[in-house]
Amino acid sequence: MNANRYRFITRTIPFLDDHTTRGPGPLALRSGAAPHLLVWHPEHLAGLFGADRDMAIAGSSTIDPIVGTASLLLTTGARHHAYRTVIGEQLRGRKLVARRPVLSAPIERAVAALVPGHSFDPSAWSRQLTLRIIGDIVLGKADDSLLADFAAWIHGALGAPFRTFAYRYLRLPPPIGGPWRDFLRQRAALDPALVAAGRAATAESGTPPLARTLIEAQPVLGALDDTELRDQLVSLLFPGHETTASAVAWALFRLAVHDRLRRDLLDELAATDADGSDAKRTPLLHAACLETLRLTPPTLIGENRVLTQTQVLDGATWPPGTRLTPCIYIAHRHPDTYRRPREFVPERFLGRRRPGSVYLPFGGGTRRCPGADLALMEMRMILAAVLRSVGLSCPDPLRATPQTRGAAMGPHRSLRLTATRLRP
Repeated sequence: MNANRYRFITRTIPFLDDHTTRGPGPLALRSGAAPHLLVWHPEHLAGLFGADRDMAIAGSSTIDPIVGTASLLLTTGARHHAYRTVIGEQLRGRKLVARRPVLSAPIERAVAALVPGHSFDPSAWSRQLTLRIIGDIVLGKADDSLLADFAAWIHGALGAPFRTFAYRYLRLPPPIGGPWRDFLRQRAALDPALVAAGRAATAESGTPPLARTLIEAQPVLGALDDTELRDQLVSLLFPGHETTASAVAWALFRLAVHDRLRRDLLDELAATDADGSDAKRTPLLHAACLETLRLTPPTLIGENRVLTQTQVLDGATWPPGTRLTPCIYIAHRHPDTYRRPREFVPERFLGRRRPGSVYLPFGGGTRRCPGADLALMEMRMILAAVLRSVGLSCPDPLRATPQTRGAAMGPHRSLRLTATRLRP
């Protein structure tokens, strides 16, 4: 293991911060016959995303045991395209708008629980809410105990950096015991319940849950056995709430510490009855969400691609088998791309769209997250509801340091926000 890879594993965010001003890259995390490169320069990312169909996908020792080998996150070629077609068309346009009631009811309940004068953990609050939302989207009306068991399983593996380290690197044989055995036991108990819930899923609001869509998409996908259905359900539930929760927690923190932004957003909302579901009706709110995703992207890196043919990057020739990992964090913070990259400036997104080679919070190319529109609508609706209901303050902003949670990056678990009464 070279020094770069060691620092990337043990001190991920400080290591990436050190490279936000160190040229175009790429950065070698592993050398030898099968190099591993971290990539963030816009030209390199554009080339990588443009050649997606000519590359293989390499899994992750963190994600693979969670989502499973049949996961849509790991499939390639025609099978991956089929999954994107079936799921993607349900999560954009009119079909996404039709799911608005599935979001609004749990958002209303969660916001009503924010009592003025009481402090709360924005990450935990957001995770509970976003899991409920994606649970209902995927499974219809998801069972509370099933979601609680799912959340406990994920938390056991990724709930803190030391948990993630033990889960990834202390995989002792199950008879010996330890975190890995606990993870496998919980997974074995959870899987049948997830499959049963998926096969029983029915529409609650006129729109089919995604589990039902997958089961009934036989002309495109064929009949899914229990293992493949399980892998797709977890692949929707896990990133579908973890990454959105991280983004929402960061956005709530921004509202708590940026008074002028909060006042401007309240003025924007006061001029309309919009609930945030339509980005065009709340452009500043949408820009604040985009800037949150830029400065503190929910995931630090994108999916690992593997070269299947020789490629030249930054004047160097790399052989087949080279692993390329897009670094979202560095791409979003590099001063060659963004002025004042470490400052929170939502206005940089007003009336302007950034190309996918410089703005990639949902990944890029053929691997871009099909739930991107859902995540943004969810963010806007949650923030609009919070803004209209309570004020927010942050007793100790210095606690808002980034902390990894598996592949996600949220505020440190010690951060607390306080709900306050709205000021006239």
